[in-house]
Parts: sequence; structure tokens; C-alpha cells
Amino acid sequence: MNIHRLIKTLGAAAFSIVFALSLQASNQLKCTVTNSAGETAEKNVELLLTHTASGRDWKKKTNDKGQVEFKGLPDGTFDMQGNNLPGRLVTKASGIELSGDEKATCSPVLVSVDVLNALLQDANVAIQTNKNDEALRMGREAVEIAPNVGNTHFILAVALARTGDLETATTHAERAAELNEQYVPMVDTIKIQALGAQADDLLTEKDFDGAISKYEQASEIDPGQAIIYYNMSLAYAHKKELSKALEFVDKAIALDPADAEFQQRKIQLEDMFQKELSKPLEL
Repeated sequence: MNIHRLIKTLGAAAFSIVFALSLQASNQLKCTVTNSAGETAEKNVELLLTHTASGRDWKKKTNDKGQVEFKGLPDGTFDMQGNNLPGRLVTKASGIELSGDEKATCSPVLVSVDVLNALLQDANVAIQTNKNDEALRMGREAVEIAPNVGNTHFILAVALARTGDLETATTHAERAAELNEQYVPMVDTIKIQALGAQADDLLTEKDFDGAISKYEQASEIDPGQAIIYYNMSLAYAHKKELSKALEFVDKAIALDPADAEFQQRKIQLEDMFQKELSKPLEL
């Protein structure tokens, strides 16, 4: 049973969030920067701390211990990123909340974009070659390395959908969409993929009614997906309900008349239906 799966080109993403500004507090933030291997970052890595409500920036460079300290910060929420660091990005340093003359710490991670992209591409290959365990492992690793990059959540959502984990796949797809708007249209696609995987498992167990129920849920999410009706037709054919099978293959053809597989399936169903009608009645 095939469900169309859409995988977007993977890469790094930047984002920001907006909150309110208070200029009266004097907060402090001390951060220790490491790389994705857990090693302390080198000296003179310049970091840019941004107050998300006002857009005001503070620039500091790490010392020989990979540390950086910001003082005199207002209340509010801050995001941190690398400044003038081509090929690298700073993760685990977004949504830092400060208030009331607070002394806080953070642990940003300096990540190579090439390394992250390679991990995402390897996860994508694992998905395409049905190596679901590998795809899940690499997707989770990518999210752990860069939890504030939409691409990592999206690739994990795709891997989870392949296993039929609708709830968790949806959570990560929605998080990807929050971080990168290019993934907003993909949230429903992830849900449909997960429902399709659940239906595949039910078909293997010969639970045809259960599989049809999953396809019905998928069609409610996106009534314009021809492959959903085609798969529903196959399930009804397994149940020997040929008139229903023909009804849904016709729906698939109406949405995608150029698909040769749909047309061929209709011919097969019509042949099966005629043979069924020509059987003598048993009294």
C-alpha cells in the first residue's frame, strides 16, 4: 500500500519571537558555549544576544573557557545567535526569560551547519529506503542538537509518521511549522502519512474495516488526495465489496485522471464485478 510522501529540502533555519520590554531591571546572563560533541567552544566566538521585544542587541566574545557574560539586561525574553560565524549556528539559546534583577545561566551549543545538514540528509535517505529505526535515531539526534531549528523537527515528524505515531509526529510537525513557516502546509501531510501507516498495519492484520476508518480520517483532513480513495478502494476490494471498491477508485480517478495505476485498477475491479454478477445463484 503506497502513500505519497512529501519531503522538503533540508537545511538550517533562523527565527525570532516577540515579547514585551521592560527597561527598569538589571539582569545578568552568564553562558558557557560548547560544540555538539560537548567540548568547550574556542575563545573569541562572538555571540549576539537580542531582546526579542525591542530588537536591541548585545555583542560579546567568549573567553578562553568558552564563557560569555552579559550584564545590565532588561526584563523580557532573549534569543542568542552566533555573529559572523559562517557555516555555524548557535542552538539551545532561544526563549531565555529574565526578570527582577535575575542572575541566570545558559548553555548554548555551537553547531556546524554542514554536520547538521549531513545528519538530516542521512535521516532522509533512511526514510526513503524504509530504514525507520535509523531515521528515528538520526531525527531524534538532530532535534537534540538543534531543537530550535524547524528542519530537525520536520525530519523527525516524517520518520515518526512512517511508524504510524500520529500524536508525536503531529507534535513535531507543528513545532517545525512554528519555527519555520515553510512547514505549515506540511502538518496535514504528516497526519495523513501517519494515518496511512496505521492503515497499512491494519491491512496486514486483515482488519479491513479498521483500515477504511483510518483512510476516512485521512480524507477528512484533505479530501483532495486521490491516493487516499485509491487505498480505500483496495481495502473494500479485500472485503469483497466490489461496488464500494469501484465507487472509491472512481473518486481517485476523478481527482487524478492521468494516473495509469488508478485506471488499470478500475479495469480489474470491473472485471471482478462482472464475474461476480455472472455467478449462478445457489438455492
